[in-house]
Amino acid sequence: MQTAQILGQRLAVVLLVGSLVVTGCSKKQAPQESQTNVAAAQQGSGSAPSENPVEPMNPSAPVAESVAPGRSEESSQPVEIPKVVMAEIDRAKCNLFVGDSAPHGELSQLSGGTQQISDLFGKKATVLVFWTSGADRYAALNAVNLLGDMQSEIESKFGDQGVAVLGIHVGPKSEETEKIIQESGANFTILVDTDGGFFRQFSAHQPPCLYLLDGSGRIVWLDVEYSRSAREALKQAVKALSQ
Repeated sequence: MQTAQILGQRLAVVLLVGSLVVTGCSKKQAPQESQTNVAAAQQGSGSAPSENPVEPMNPSAPVAESVAPGRSEESSQPVEIPKVVMAEIDRAKCNLFVGDSAPHGELSQLSGGTQQISDLFGKKATVLVFWTSGADRYAALNAVNLLGDMQSEIESKFGDQGVAVLGIHVGPKSEETEKIIQESGANFTILVDTDGGFFRQFSAHQPPCLYLLDGSGRIVWLDVEYSRSAREALKQAVKALSQ
């Protein structure tokens, strides 16, 4: 009987100690488990711990456009005059072409009197702009755009580099002619080819037509219409001569 009582007391002590051990271990593991859960939650939401903040990406920030190798404006490669490609039917109407010298002559000034054309040629290049005011407002608007582009893209950018722009109105001068010049903002010299005789030495086409002459007055580029591609080709050709 006494032996059984002693065994019962020992068993009670063992159970009590075991209970205390289990309770203590669970309390010590709780903070670690909590930290693990927080880390897992942060990984799931994509956020970082507050001790190590990460700079957020800004998708709205502007991104600079890259320049392809060898296409920089500062490239040492020389700019070449574009080759003139023309349909046979248009080529047949050209009385003068690349390699020919521009004819000399005198044309009327807007303010009266005449002017020797060759006296207005540039040291390095000359752009001859044959144009007309046209028969309607649409044609007049095209003329305004043409003269305005020659002013902003050629005269303003290359005028101090030995490049001259000479506008030649094909047909009699009128109030519409002066209005177009004023609206375009062109301040380069414009002469009047009243009967179109000077222009016909170059071409049988209808204006507008563009001719680029080198420093010696020889035609190096031309186009018998004015379009976006013609404008870009002219700018490249002028840049080549102005180097």
